[in-house]
Amino acid sequence: MTMIYHILGSNIPHHNKTVLEFFQNELLPKVESKAHQFWVVGESSLQTDYPHLVLKYFSNKKQIANVLVQLAKTQQDCYFLFHGQFNSWIWLAILFKQLPVDRCIWHIWGADLYEESSQWKFKLFYPLRRLAQKRLSRIWGTKGDLQYAHKHLKRNTELDRLVYFPTRFPSEALPSPILPNAQLSMSDKKITILVGNSGDSSNQHILALHQIKQSLGEHIKLILPMGYPTNNQQYIESVEKIANELFPSGVVDILKEPMDFTDYLLLLAKCDLGYFNFQRQQGIGTICLLIQQNIPVVLNSQNPFLLDMQESRVPCLTSEHFNIELIEKTRQDLANVDKTNILFFPSHYLTHWRHNLLELG
Repeated sequence: MTMIYHILGSNIPHHNKTVLEFFQNELLPKVESKAHQFWVVGESSLQTDYPHLVLKYFSNKKQIANVLVQLAKTQQDCYFLFHGQFNSWIWLAILFKQLPVDRCIWHIWGADLYEESSQWKFKLFYPLRRLAQKRLSRIWGTKGDLQYAHKHLKRNTELDRLVYFPTRFPSEALPSPILPNAQLSMSDKKITILVGNSGDSSNQHILALHQIKQSLGEHIKLILPMGYPTNNQQYIESVEKIANELFPSGVVDILKEPMDFTDYLLLLAKCDLGYFNFQRQQGIGTICLLIQQNIPVVLNSQNPFLLDMQESRVPCLTSEHFNIELIEKTRQDLANVDKTNILFFPSHYLTHWRHNLLELG
């Protein structure tokens, strides 16, 4: 039985917990092979939350990379599955052939593929990371991310596979389509818009605020969830300053504290539109939750996830082309979409994960 080591090599609690919950509660019970270990940079207290997983904890990124290198010398038939890869020590180990590239699989999370940071420490490391990414024989990701990787990394695509990051839904049951004629027309009320999925600058909040005002005016309500990541006060203040210049008081609500899942669901239910101005794949969980409720989304036209939306025939808008009439039409179109056919919803992505894991043995 082939051992698969699942590596969560950076302390990103909310994403790591989502992955662990997905494997414990949804995926591994449906996979015959139980030869899985999960190595996590984070707190050992997680063990009480995931009693059915074999977990090993590491205090920092360098420690987990060192132990991986030593393990690779003694185990010749295991696989290393990197769920996201935000660990420079691991990239260097791959680059300098300290890890077996033919047995390393990288599941792209988004930011680990794209080179958007303006910080010099990241910009200087990007060329090395790119060389390491080219060495890998297997990449798993969304259709858009795989297409982007194939183009920019100029890599062989034969062993690459489609997967989606697990989305946490409030229940397994999808909602019944809401009939458009039972809804209040958007032209008759103030539109509530969710802007971005976090306080990260990749959301391009300031540009989004300008675009929204130009297209929709001021008869709107904007909600910006910016409680994550931490230590981001300077960026939040810059967004708040522009918001106050562009809109009257009370139009823009910036949420500066983290929200639990239930509160976030209640927040989304109040929205008429999701506006996501990031140029890379991110926020799929929020996008899914909005689509599930027939709430239209606006995506940046450069976002590779548009390919996944088109593949599943999910109607959406772009930041260059939206207005009240198009939002209303997209909402009606969404109500008529068979949600069970969406590839990045659980009914399909569970199948992708099972197939990919079984293919490893």
